[in-house]
Amino acid sequence: TIIIKKLMDLFPSYYGKFISLNFSRYLTGKIETKEQMEAFKEIIDFFDNVPNIEIPKDLQEYLDEYLKEYSSEEGQEKINSIIQAKDTSIKNIDEFVRKNKESLDRYSEYKKTEEFKNSPANRLMELMKKICATNGYYDRFIPAMRKLSPLYNEYYEQMLKANEKFIKDYPKY
Repeated sequence: TIIIKKLMDLFPSYYGKFISLNFSRYLTGKIETKEQMEAFKEIIDFFDNVPNIEIPKDLQEYLDEYLKEYSSEEGQEKINSIIQAKDTSIKNIDEFVRKNKESLDRYSEYKKTEEFKNSPANRLMELMKKICATNGYYDRFIPAMRKLSPLYNEYYEQMLKANEKFIKDYPKY
């Protein structure tokens, strides 16, 4: 059984949806090593011990609508297109900023508005950040994901480099 299917069977709730949305493309392989099995057990233990997520009703509806939209074949194609664009952009951050400077400037200004701060997308993002920061997501889950999936570890390493360069070279964003 591929890893993502096993995790979805174990966690059909919002945790499963979260895993699916964010990590499914990195969990298409099988567990082949002892280290991967230990990492898989760590992920299961992590989710077994995370308190139930309290998501306000309006954000549940927003998330459900989002998940519904992207669960179709057309939605999966959109997600794959977005992921490919993101992968390309992290490999050459300078080119990405050069090509998207106007959009980045507009988004940077939009993030300062009340409209953005009160948007369901931002409220959900802030809620997820809070949940992740207080429940060992960065200390337990992410290191286990890196051990479980070589693909995710490679992506993670690229993201660290791109993020470091972006922060250093483009501090206004």
